[in-house]
Amino acid sequence: MNEWLIIILAVIGSAFFSGIEIAFFSTNKLQILIDKKKGKTSARILQYYNDNVSKFIGTILLGNNLAIVIYGTLVADKIDYFLKGFIPSFLLSDFNLLLAQTIISTIFILVFAEFLPKVLFRLYSYHIITFFSIPTFIIYCIFFPITIVIVGLSELLIVMTKGSKKEKRNIVFGRLDLDNYITQVSIVNNEGEMSTKEEITMFQNAIEFHDIKVRECMVPRTEIVAVDENSDIQVIKNSLIKTGFSRIVIYSQNIDNIIGFVHVYDMFGNNKCLKEMIRPLLIIPETMPAKKLLSELIGKNKSIAVVVDEFGGTAGLVTLEDIVEKIVGEIDDEYDNDKFIEKKINDMEYVLSSRIEIDYLNEKYSFNIPETDEYTTIGGFILNRIGRIPFQNEEIIIEKFIFTILKVNKNKIDLIKLKFDK
Repeated sequence: MNEWLIIILAVIGSAFFSGIEIAFFSTNKLQILIDKKKGKTSARILQYYNDNVSKFIGTILLGNNLAIVIYGTLVADKIDYFLKGFIPSFLLSDFNLLLAQTIISTIFILVFAEFLPKVLFRLYSYHIITFFSIPTFIIYCIFFPITIVIVGLSELLIVMTKGSKKEKRNIVFGRLDLDNYITQVSIVNNEGEMSTKEEITMFQNAIEFHDIKVRECMVPRTEIVAVDENSDIQVIKNSLIKTGFSRIVIYSQNIDNIIGFVHVYDMFGNNKCLKEMIRPLLIIPETMPAKKLLSELIGKNKSIAVVVDEFGGTAGLVTLEDIVEKIVGEIDDEYDNDKFIEKKINDMEYVLSSRIEIDYLNEKYSFNIPETDEYTTIGGFILNRIGRIPFQNEEIIIEKFIFTILKVNKNKIDLIKLKFDK
């Protein structure tokens, strides 16, 4: 067989084994298990690889090394012949030839048999690994006698060094596996039933809930309805009637010193003084994970907590409903603001309340507004970028967005018009 053909086949073989290795580790293991239960042959083979990872990887490495050895052996003479035809003879010492052979052959194999295949195979890992599942299984069977010896020797070495036998690897599905699978399902079922979409969204919210902080759930300080502890009871009753809330927060001297809350049931038909009716509430930092607060609220039979910032000042208020909404979606409760404005004028222009969250806008309208931990709302995004309270009717250009401030209330933005910069 022509040596050039053997070299090309060796490079292709090395690229194949390198790509299959990265595709195997990048593939969603949960998807494999689900497809196996559906009876797919490729999934059964891949699940076998998952159950015998060391043997499968041993086969891949054996095949890759064999291809590289063949490539290195044959390509050296070709490089010698090429160099002798273009480089003066006085520069062609044995050392220089060896150095040139090593550099040229290594660069070529790294680019075409390592970097490129791994990039491509990783992008389409599941489709590629399933397509090549049967060919790889044939190779696995051919190399199995050699692989079993190599794996056995490596496990013996582990026993000799660690003093214990290597434990059987159990496949554990992580949040990323589940998230990737749900994302794939949502793409496939993009035109499906609304109930299915809602279920998918709920699963995605449950996965992301692990990373949510309390500050992303809370009602901000500026929207807290609170009264002083020295206020007349009738004032508190009027506040309850006016707002329609079932609870009113009570503070001492200022809102940064919240001491508890009173419930509407305690205010009417009760002769107790205000201080006897004040119920304690949790005080938690804004950086606390929402899942931890949820556990505390349920464990302590509480439904409301005060959120404080790093300086101890009141940052906001969070209820049990606010946290649960992050999983199941919107729940109408007494603290929800149903006056949010969300109006689409055309594809390039929108009128929005500043309190609307950025992740909601990005998901619904594909705005692609940058998201960070420093802000969660469209108003917070503007304040973060300009570093001040804007003026009413002021026009602000941030990246591809043109914001017109339609309404400002004291120290906060209320209403904006968003327009895309052409």
